[in-house]
Parts: sequence; structure tokens; C-alpha cells
Amino acid sequence: MQVRALLADDDISKELLAEFLAAYDLHIDLCDTGLQACTLARQGKYHIIFMDISMPDMNGLDATRYIREHLPNEDQPIIIASTGNEVITRKGKEQLFMSGFNDYIFKPYTQQSVIDVVNDNLLGAEDLLYANQG
Repeated sequence: MQVRALLADDDISKELLAEFLAAYDLHIDLCDTGLQACTLARQGKYHIIFMDISMPDMNGLDATRYIREHLPNEDQPIIIASTGNEVITRKGKEQLFMSGFNDYIFKPYTQQSVIDVVNDNLLGAEDLLYANQG
């Protein structure tokens, strides 16, 4: 089974993230807006979504709430907040988790930070990722 990932970000960061994840033979879809992320999440079953919290037309918090409210339980992905803000306050973390995020990652991404967050959040992902790396 191939891990399906959606990268929702309105800047070049998603290209770097896709490059880091490509080494593991994931199926990766890209989008630029929160509305696009919601549409794609409803159309395809993703295992993990990296969601920028600041995007045009619908921010990542609202998009994540929408996904949590509209997808059936069996189709709920892991959703990782991505942010360029290196300091997330306790209140900010609470807001992320209350919106439905499972975890967060800081930009600029490093390959190790991306793999760590995937392995920490996607059950069995480490074995799957390394098996696909072959």
C-alpha cells in the first residue's frame, strides 16, 4: 500500500517538502489554497496532509476543521500544520489541536524533520516508507 500525501501550501515550501518525500515513493498531490485542500481531501483518501496555516481563500485552521467535519471517521487523515513561525505559544498549540491538527512542523523544512513528523504520526509509516525506498 502506498502512502498518499497532500501538500497544501501557497509558497515554494511545498516543492521542497515534495522533494523530501519523493525519496520514499509516496503518492503526492499538491495544492495552493485551503479550498483546494478541502476539495482534494473529499475526492481522494489521503493518509497524511501537510497544511500551511496561512493560505489564501481559506486558512489551514478552517480547512482542517472542514475536513474533520466532512470526512467519515475511516477516511480521516493525519493533518500536520506547517508554519514559518518558529515560536508557537501554548495558546497557539491549543488552537492548532482544537482545530483538528495532529501535529505541527516548522519551515524551513529539513528532510529529517519531515521524516520524523511522518514517522511520529502515521502508524506503520516508517516500515512503509523504508520498504518503498527499496
